[in-house]
Amino acid sequence: MLGPSCIFIVALLAGSSSAGLLSNIGQALECPQNLLVKDKIEDSTFMKKQIRCFLEDEGCDEFGKKAMDVGPLILAGHCPRPMCNACTRRAVHLVVAKLQNDYPTKWFHIQNRMREQQRG
Repeated sequence: MLGPSCIFIVALLAGSSSAGLLSNIGQALECPQNLLVKDKIEDSTFMKKQIRCFLEDEGCDEFGKKAMDVGPLILAGHCPRPMCNACTRRAVHLVVAKLQNDYPTKWFHIQNRMREQQRG
């Protein structure tokens, strides 16, 4: 039997669309930290701070440091466990999609920087 808190969480995850209910619940149970990532990437101040971190090595917080460490590895398909589990890979892909859609010029510069770092 579901308690009131479980019902609230299910309703919260479902949002206004019941069609995505099972998908949202599954994702939340699998990777609860990605709910935080989804929320954070909608914050333009947060995203601008991360972009500055990626491009200028300035103002890097834990999120930015981890993204700089594992992001290029995940995107290249060479990130070992336990550093890169399925949840971390999903989080990186969420951030990349946000960058591609909302900050395409910055994403272009970030990709160039990652290529330069790979060449070393």
